Amino acid sequence: MKTLKLIISLLCILLSGITQRAFAVSESEPNNTWNQANVITLGATGTGGFSPAGETDWWRVTSATDGKLTINWSSINGQYVYCEVFDTLGSYGVSTGVYTNSSNVINIDGLTAGTYYIRLHPFYATETTTYSFVPTWTTPAQANDVEQNGTRALASTLPLNGSVTGHIGYYYKNLDDTLDWYKVTTNKDGRLDYTITSNNGQNVFAELFDNDGTTYLAGNYTTATATYSRDGLAVGTYYIRVRTYYISEFAPYTLSNTLVLPSVIIDPEPNGTRATALALAPGDSTVGHINYYYNHASDTLDWYKVTTTLDGRLDYTMTSLNGQNVFLELFDNDGTTYLGGNYTTATATYSTDGLAAGTYYLRIRTFYSSEWAPYKVKVKLITPVEPIDMEPNGTRALATILNPTDSITGHVGYYYNHVRDTFDYRKIVITGNGKLDWTIHSSNGANVYALLYDNDATTYLGGNYTTGTTSYSVDGLAPGTYYMLIRTYYTGSEYAPYYLTTKYTIEGNDAEPNGTKALAKTKVLNDSLLGTVGFYYNGVRDTTDWFKITTTNDGELSVKLYPTSG
Repeated sequence: MKTLKLIISLLCILLSGITQRAFAVSESEPNNTWNQANVITLGATGTGGFSPAGETDWWRVTSATDGKLTINWSSINGQYVYCEVFDTLGSYGVSTGVYTNSSNVINIDGLTAGTYYIRLHPFYATETTTYSFVPTWTTPAQANDVEQNGTRALASTLPLNGSVTGHIGYYYKNLDDTLDWYKVTTNKDGRLDYTITSNNGQNVFAELFDNDGTTYLAGNYTTATATYSRDGLAVGTYYIRVRTYYISEFAPYTLSNTLVLPSVIIDPEPNGTRATALALAPGDSTVGHINYYYNHASDTLDWYKVTTTLDGRLDYTMTSLNGQNVFLELFDNDGTTYLGGNYTTATATYSTDGLAAGTYYLRIRTFYSSEWAPYKVKVKLITPVEPIDMEPNGTRALATILNPTDSITGHVGYYYNHVRDTFDYRKIVITGNGKLDWTIHSSNGANVYALLYDNDATTYLGGNYTTGTTSYSVDGLAPGTYYMLIRTYYTGSEYAPYYLTTKYTIEGNDAEPNGTKALAKTKVLNDSLLGTVGFYYNGVRDTTDWFKITTTNDGELSVKLYPTSG
């Protein structure tokens, strides 16, 4: 065991000596100019002296990485010795000269990988100083970015939801690496968060730009770690520019990014016009994004079309999912005639009643052009209990049949595409003299007329309006065709579902015509008949009834008349 330990100790001493000899370099003349510089490796010890007095010694050292060059040097014989560091070709000084007659150190940070020149010379031209020095290099923990990436066109890729490291402001060949550009491509709308860390405490900017590389979106500088955000971004490629605050600064840095998605997915595009509107069925809901931005363009409008097959009230609900102002507006079929809606920062339901069956349009937009929002939309159609009447029936010529004793339902005043169902005409055919009773009911409290007209549909016979339920009566009607007109009081704004009942009572009828002596109807003696007189139809009133009675014997003729109505 002692023998083994002795062998190991001897090997360590031997290796130590080899290492020390490998890192000790003595100057060799000539080395009085930069292009005659002696080569020294990092970590090695260089020795030399100025003989004859006043001469200059040049050395060169090379690093394969960015970092900090440190030179420790000493005067061996107590005379002054200067130390200076130059850039490539020995033409650009990267440090001011420092002298010592004992020991000193120079630290030059922010250097790019390359070859640097060390010049040593005496303070006084008469001195023959002997010296030693050791150059060392400190490399940042963060790996460098891949160059060239100093312009938008040369931007390096920053993986989405990933990170990179790099160096900014590092110097070589009289040039600073002043800008590092990165491009990050998003695959969904959302908020882009990105974090910059300055790993040496110097000021580092991280600025987000639009796809053009000039339109500023977010960012600032930090000496530590800072996170910046830009929300409302649409899918696309954006650019992050890294730079220092002062031209003299440099830093190793870490850059990372995270795309934070909205709570709902985007609506299918394009749907920015009425012509490209997306279908949304009554009873359904959908989600989307409005006014997200990319490359100088924003998705400013989302259009949806809602097709109804029944009359009714359209309820439509907007929910802004990020608290920003979002409009939900209902338009007629033309896409320009406003029917209802407004904006909200939370959830709001709007309603437009009195709509006839048809295709309507919903338009979504933000209140301010700078806003954006994920949103949810829901539509619901509330239909009246009363079924609609058969259309068209808006004129006398198109009047639909209403039996003298009947019960019907219908809708009046409902609107679609610049047309309002203003009138409902019903045709009543009466076969005997009598009285018509009818009851009209407005189911939504709107003013509804039920008017009876003569055969010309202009001669008013009876009826009025109601906001609830009202009955009307017209007696003395002769057989014929009459018309019932149903309309609202305010024909431009009111609408109503309604029901209408009719009852016709026949009060009797004599054989017509018998209005003159020549047309008198024959009646036998000792007989009775039921007749009517004074009943009206189509501008004519049956004012007189004539009867002819033939007697075969002389005597007294007695006629008795019994009225059956008032």
